[in-house]
Amino acid sequence: MTSVLRPIAMLTLIGTLSGCGTVGSLVDREQPTKVYAGTRASANNHGGMLDTPFSLVLDTALLPVTIPWTVVHRLAGREAARRGGQAAAKGMPGQ
Repeated sequence: MTSVLRPIAMLTLIGTLSGCGTVGSLVDREQPTKVYAGTRASANNHGGMLDTPFSLVLDTALLPVTIPWTVVHRLAGREAARRGGQAAAKGMPGQ
């Protein structure tokens, strides 16, 4: 049992020490696209190469959540832009 727990504990420790790009991207409300955002963030950070495989696994596991989130927020953004365009065409201030 200890032989199984030791590698899991080490991987968990490495993942937490390097900073999890996936968790960071999920809580960032300014980021419009969440699909594989943690992996992209980890790969772009100089010290994040250690975190990239962990973010890739977690991002893949979270696809059932991040794909609908991204679709809904992109559609909402397009709808808001469309409404803003219609308001500008009518001479009304956009919301």
